[in-house]
Amino acid sequence: MARTKKLTAKNPSVDEKDEDLESLEEGEELGQDAQEEAQEIRKSIPLEVFVEGDNIERALKALKRKLVREGVIREYKAKKYFEKPSVKRKRKKNETLRKIERIEKERLSALQLIK
Repeated sequence: MARTKKLTAKNPSVDEKDEDLESLEEGEELGQDAQEEAQEIRKSIPLEVFVEGDNIERALKALKRKLVREGVIREYKAKKYFEKPSVKRKRKKNETLRKIERIEKERLSALQLIK
C-alpha cells in the first residue's frame, strides 16, 4: 500500500482567497487593478504537492512545473539582477503585445468554431 503525504503551508484564509480569485477571474477582461489584485491573491495561496510513497523525484518535478506555471522562477530570475527602466518598459510592452495576439487568436478560433 502506497503512502500519500500532502505537503503544503498552512493558511487559514485560503478558502476565502480562493473564492475571491474565482470571482475576479469570472469576468472575461479584467482591469489593471483587478489583475493586480488577482495576482496578489494567487501569491498568497500555497502550492501543494503530493508525495506518493517514497517517490520524491516525481514530487519535485511536479513542484517545479507548478513554480514555472505560476511564474515564481521567472520572477526570481528577474529580481536577481537589476533591470534598467528602459529594458523593463520594452519587456512589458512585448509581453502585452504577445498577450493581445494570444487573445485575438483565441477569439478568431472561437468565431471559426461558431460558424
